[in-house]
Amino acid sequence: MKKTFKGITAFLTLAAMLAFTACGKTETNSEQSGENSVLAAQLDTDPKTGISPPNETSAISAKKGELTMLHEPDCPGSLIPGIGCRNSVCYTENGYYYFGEYKSDDYPHLFYLDYATLQEVIVCSDSSCKHDTVNCASVFLDEYVFEYHLFVFQDHLYCLTTDIDQDGSLQSGGGFISDKLKEINDERESKRRASLYRMNLDGTERQRLWQSDAGYIAESEVFGDGTGFWFVTKQPSAEVHEETGAVYNHSKDRAFIRYDINERKITDKIPLEDCNNIALRVDNCTGDKFFLLGKAYPNGTSIMDNMDILAPGTEIGSINPDYWDFNDKCECVYFTLDVKTKELREITRYKIADVNFGADCRNGLLYFEKPDNSIFTLDIESGETAELNIPEGYRFMGFFADKLVLSHYPGDRNDRARYFADPDGSNITRSGLLTNEGVDIDLITVVGDDALVINGEFGIPSETSPGAYSCRTPLYALISLDDLYNGRANYKPFDMVNVS
Repeated sequence: MKKTFKGITAFLTLAAMLAFTACGKTETNSEQSGENSVLAAQLDTDPKTGISPPNETSAISAKKGELTMLHEPDCPGSLIPGIGCRNSVCYTENGYYYFGEYKSDDYPHLFYLDYATLQEVIVCSDSSCKHDTVNCASVFLDEYVFEYHLFVFQDHLYCLTTDIDQDGSLQSGGGFISDKLKEINDERESKRRASLYRMNLDGTERQRLWQSDAGYIAESEVFGDGTGFWFVTKQPSAEVHEETGAVYNHSKDRAFIRYDINERKITDKIPLEDCNNIALRVDNCTGDKFFLLGKAYPNGTSIMDNMDILAPGTEIGSINPDYWDFNDKCECVYFTLDVKTKELREITRYKIADVNFGADCRNGLLYFEKPDNSIFTLDIESGETAELNIPEGYRFMGFFADKLVLSHYPGDRNDRARYFADPDGSNITRSGLLTNEGVDIDLITVVGDDALVINGEFGIPSETSPGAYSCRTPLYALISLDDLYNGRANYKPFDMVNVS
C-alpha cells in the first residue's frame, strides 16, 4: 500500500488549516440494499485485450483485531505533488483500480491496470459496449455524488460514494449567491447521501449494501479490522460570522461507524467531538488506534473566536496580513483514539512556529522537520525523540515505500530532483526523474520490487476547440525501485485505452 503524504503544511492554507467540528449520532443500523445494479455477464476475459480479471488472492485484507488503512484520501494543500496524491483509486497485489474519463464523455469510468500484462482495461464485460453512455457497466453515477472512494476488502471491491466534503473550509462573505442558487443548494444538501457498494473483483454483481440518512456524507478514509471496516459519517453544516460575513463550513453528528461484513449492518460507533475547541482530523491508524490531529488556537479559543484574522478577504486568495504571526502562535496537537476503549488521548503538541513540517504516523513514529531543517522522530508510545543523521541542506518531504523522500536546497535551485533515504536518514540517493512535460513523476504505489508511477500525459485533441484537449490521460508505467531511487528512466509502460 502506498503511504499518503499528509503533513502540517496542509495547515498553512486557509482551507486545510481548519479541522472539523463534531458530535455523535448513530447512523441507521438496518441494511439498505437500495437499487441493486448488477453488471453484465462475468468478465472472464476482456474481448479486446484478452486480459483476465484480478483474482481473489490480489485482495488486501486487514489482520483481525488490527486496523489497516484500506483507502487513503488525496492530499490537498500538499507542497509536493506526486507522492500518493490520488483519489478514487485502489491497490491490489495484481493490479490497480481507479476512476477516470474514457475519451471525453465526462462520466466516471472504472479502469483497471493489470501488472502482469501491462494493459489498461475498462471494467465492462459487454463486448458490444462503446463505453460512451451512462449505461456502460464501468460507469458510477449517483445523485449528488462527486467522490468515489475505492477499496478492496477480503475478496470484493468496494466503493464508498459521497458528496464533496468542504468541512473545515472558509468562504468570504458578500451575499453573491442568488436566492435561486441558494434554494438549489439547500435542496441538494437535504437529499445527498453516502452509499457503500460491493462488487466482485472483476466489477460484476455490483450492489448497494448501505446508505446513510439523507443529508449525510462520508469522509474518505476507510480502515479495516479483519471482519469489517470503519469510516466517518457526518451532516455538513455552516456558520456565518456576523462581523465579517465569512462562512465556516463544518459538520455535526460526526462519528466513526463500523460496518460488519458478516452481519451486513452498522455494529459500532465512536463520536468524534471537538476536544477543547480542537477539531479532530482523521489521519492514519496504528495497531488498534486511530491517529488524529488538530489545530489548537491561542488560549483555547475556537475558529469562530478568531474569525477577524482567519476570514478570507473579498479578493480570491487574499489573507489577513496578521495571519502568519497568528498562525505561529497556534499549536498542532496529535491524538490517538482507541477502538476498544474509545479513549481519546493526546500524545504530543508543538507550536507551528517550532516545526516546519510534520508527517503522519509511520510505524509508530512521527517525523518532523525543525526550522533549522533538522529532522527528528517522536515515538508515539514512549514520547522519546531522536534526531536523524542527515547532512545539512536536505529537506523532509514525505515517504514513499520504505524510504524518506527528501529535497536538497543549498545546491542548484534549478535542481528539482527528489532524493531518497532509509528511515534512519542513511543511504541517500538522487533520483531526478521527470515526466514528458518536465515535472516530477507521480509516485503511486509499490508493486513487489517495482513502483507504479505516472510519467507523463497524453492529450486527446478537442474536436470543437483547435489547439485544446478534450481529455488528458495519465500515462502509467512500472519502474524498478532501484532504478527509481537512482534516477534511471527504465520504464515499463502500460498500454492505455485512451492512447491510440
